[in-house]
Amino acid sequence: YPGFSLANGKRLPLLRGFMDDLSVMTTSVPYAKEILERVQIVLDWARMKPKASKSRSCVVIKGRCMNAAPFEIGGETITSLQRNPLRMLGREYDGTLSDKNVRIDLVKQIKDDLKCIDKSYISGIMKLFTYQSKMLPTICWPIMIHEIPISWVERYDKHISVYLRKWLGVSKSLSSIALFSKDSPLPLPLTSLVTEFKRRKVGALLSLK
Repeated sequence: YPGFSLANGKRLPLLRGFMDDLSVMTTSVPYAKEILERVQIVLDWARMKPKASKSRSCVVIKGRCMNAAPFEIGGETITSLQRNPLRMLGREYDGTLSDKNVRIDLVKQIKDDLKCIDKSYISGIMKLFTYQSKMLPTICWPIMIHEIPISWVERYDKHISVYLRKWLGVSKSLSSIALFSKDSPLPLPLTSLVTEFKRRKVGALLSLK
């Protein structure tokens, strides 16, 4: 059966296994149905039972995910991403096949967290500590696992820096170099969102390699 071909001409295998998961990717619905039937034969031979409730299907036509669920395994229908999104390792896959909704949720989370820290009755130093040790790692995980452009990160890094200057009690015109540089005469134990974004992306790439 013809496997799915990428734009660079590389052909992906029909079956891709990772740990105890298995994915099937073909060029047409009939091919996928026949591959699933053969997978069912192998699972029956191994005395294993697939869980259709934990599986998802996605039919893409001209770049759009269709609201259709034409596949079955083990006598049960595999629901589509349109009807039932899948969440795995903190990332949600839905019928839009886009990270636009994630960015909207992340913006709300950043603004809510900054306002919550700012309204607390702790000192400015403790607010900085809360941001660096609690808020920043919470933001960095979704930024690392989703496709988010660096321009977006830079925009909200500036928004965060406004609060950091306020909590430090310094002028609004203080440069980002003074806030985040480790080579300045008085380096602060603070990390910019852009720096952490680059570090996490490079770390993820090296881990995959």
